Amino acid sequence: MLKSLGAVASISAVTGISSAKQSPLPAFRRLMWNGKVEEAKKLLDRQGTEYRMFRGEPNYVSPFRYGSPDEDNQTTIVFSLAKLEERSENDPAVYDASISVQLSEWDNDFGDLGQVVDPNDGMGIGCNSTYWQAVEPSRSGVSYTDDRISYGGFTGSGLKMQYDDPGTPTDGIDQKFTTGFSTKLEAISRDVFTGDYNVIGSYVHTWSDNGGYDMSFGFSSLTLSPTTTGPDSWVMTAGDKA
Repeated sequence: MLKSLGAVASISAVTGISSAKQSPLPAFRRLMWNGKVEEAKKLLDRQGTEYRMFRGEPNYVSPFRYGSPDEDNQTTIVFSLAKLEERSENDPAVYDASISVQLSEWDNDFGDLGQVVDPNDGMGIGCNSTYWQAVEPSRSGVSYTDDRISYGGFTGSGLKMQYDDPGTPTDGIDQKFTTGFSTKLEAISRDVFTGDYNVIGSYVHTWSDNGGYDMSFGFSSLTLSPTTTGPDSWVMTAGDKA
């Protein structure tokens, strides 16, 4: 059974959670969205649920915005795949795909007065359509409780969301905040159990000195990224791809 964050490994077939009454899914998702990843793992362990988690950090961080992992290791993204249903030999297994984003916003005594919050950030789950498909590719197939999140739609490459981040504090005090969302994926190829997962979670942080930008997001391979120019950005990814 695969339970730790770390290097890639294959999934062995085990019994998933088939009873909705016994399912830990709602509680698990709430823990993930609130950044309580270790508690979420323990919950799945107690249920005997098979899962895999991946952790990522920004590949570039602006000195004006969120602190780097060297300054605060809470600037990170965790992407989880948890098996919900094994189903029959000929039917695809169903997985919960959840993203937990934990951001630590850097500040100084003067505040980041020159920075404009706009535009919205992007969040996404990218997947190889040879191996994965959404169980319900619509707004009703996505779960979240944060009213700063808005549904962006499913494409052939995955699910796009937008996030209106709280902005930059100007009181000289760092702040931390978390968010996240979930959906269900079907592993439509049995090969997913023996090789790479071909699925990845992404968070794109954007900011601008001038504001007034409309930002859209698209998938480059499996990773979400801005499709328009203007604001600076950095990307956090977590997952595994071929």
